[in-house]
Amino acid sequence: SKATVLGHSMGGMVVQLFVLAHPERVSALVLMDTSHKLPDHVNADTIALGQQVVRDGGTELLVEIGRNATEPSPLDTLPYLRMIEADPAYKAWSEQKTLNFAGPAWAALAGDMATQEDRLDALGAVAVPTLVICGEQDDGFMKQSIAMSEAIPGAQLAVIPGGGHSPQFEARDAWWAALSGFLAALPD
Repeated sequence: SKATVLGHSMGGMVVQLFVLAHPERVSALVLMDTSHKLPDHVNADTIALGQQVVRDGGTELLVEIGRNATEPSPLDTLPYLRMIEADPAYKAWSEQKTLNFAGPAWAALAGDMATQEDRLDALGAVAVPTLVICGEQDDGFMKQSIAMSEAIPGAQLAVIPGGGHSPQFEARDAWWAALSGFLAALPD
């Protein structure tokens, strides 16, 4: 049987691999705040360091380092991270999301992300209705979202006003309007 598949962030990278390996199983595709390659704001050295931190102290240590960092990071320039920092409840939720992630799984997924090949050309073979969603403030993924929407034949791009990396939380009404509109237009 077939399914409509949605992947967000790292999950979007996994979904791309799935649709390319099993196109017969996918009836529609939603790629949300994700990339066809290692995102420009991340490098393999940063991922390797994150993996070592998680191996040594789990995701708890990763969150603790983030809380106590005194030196600016290149990531600090990303608007969606400033959105998280500005809202204590959102920051607490974001930290809890990281804490809920099993350390070995986080390290494995991050390692896979660091070594993945650019799939932009391969995505040109996707032949199902596709929606690419990106929060307008998700500078870390906007360029890749535009590129994927242009590479996939017939794909639609929805830039979510007021959204960052997780527009389903940051701008849920606009996000839901884009997603539900896409789903409602799919053939039965």
